[in-house]
Parts: sequence; structure tokens; C-alpha cells
Amino acid sequence: MSKEEFVKDLANKLKKLETNVQLEKRIYVKEKLKLEIKAIRGRIEESLTKEVEVKENNTVQISKENILVYNTKEIRKNKENQRLEVKAKEIYLENLVGCTIYAHSEESLFISNCINCQIFCTAKQIRLTNSSKIFFDAFTYTGIFIEKSNEVKIKERKEKNNFCCNVKDFSAPFSSKNYKFVN
Repeated sequence: MSKEEFVKDLANKLKKLETNVQLEKRIYVKEKLKLEIKAIRGRIEESLTKEVEVKENNTVQISKENILVYNTKEIRKNKENQRLEVKAKEIYLENLVGCTIYAHSEESLFISNCINCQIFCTAKQIRLTNSSKIFFDAFTYTGIFIEKSNEVKIKERKEKNNFCCNVKDFSAPFSSKNYKFVN
């Protein structure tokens, strides 16, 4: 295994551990995971003796200074009839038409001015504005927040800790018909 492959493997393990830390409810287990993360970061830094750049789906980079850096924001806009895969801490989807999107956000997923899109995603929160004919198959820790959008379909999922059915429609907070749940 080459040094780049070794570092890439460690970076993948690091990403999985960081996701597990976010999901874990027990403080003791969470602290153990944080120690593992610290150890892996140390191994990555030790293994780098020269300038190495590793990119994994454009989310993990090891800079010239041997510091692990995550892209904090990923923006996709002005696309039609495309299949998009996006991973980042924050994701912004803007002006998309007829696209199928696979998105994994560690924080928030922001969607605006999109029409006739299918979105398969995981995020702490999902915000939808000025969009129509959107289908969601989502896993979210807080819910889906809708504003000035209509014809939104949300796949009803009954997983533990999934709040995709917690929808807040700020366009019509008392009598919203802008979204519906589907099986």
C-alpha cells in the first residue's frame, strides 16, 4: 500500500468516526470516539513527510502544511437534468432543474430555486426556499424547513433519530398544503 493510499484509508476512517460522534448520544462513548479521532489525525500527520495532497470526493484534503482540511461549503448551481453527488459540511443547491441529487452534509443542506428535482440526502437540517416539484428521501436530525415552496413530496421514513417528518412550512404555518408525505 502506497503512502497516499494509506493516508486516504485513514482519512476515510476519520470521516466515519466523525459521523459516529455526531450520532452518538452517550457521553462516554462519544469521548472514546473523539480520542480515536485524535489518534488517527496524529497518525496522518506523522505519515506525511513531504507535500502530499489527497482528495476523496472533494471533501478531504491534506494541505502542504500537513493539516487535515475539510471543505466547509459546496455550491452546485445552474444545472439541468444532471445526476449530482455532493459531500461537504454545508451544501448549497441553487437553480437546478430536473436533477437527481445525492447529498451528504455534516451540517445544513440549503436548496433554493430548484424545480422538478429528486433529492436523496442526509443532513442535520434541510432548508428549502422558492422551489417546486421536489421529492425528498431524507435523513435529518432536526427536520425540513420550507419557505415559499410548493408540491414538495417527502418519503415517510420511520427510522430512529430521523426527523424528516418534522416539517415546518413558514409560507403558511397554520394550514400548509405545500407538502405531503409519500411511501
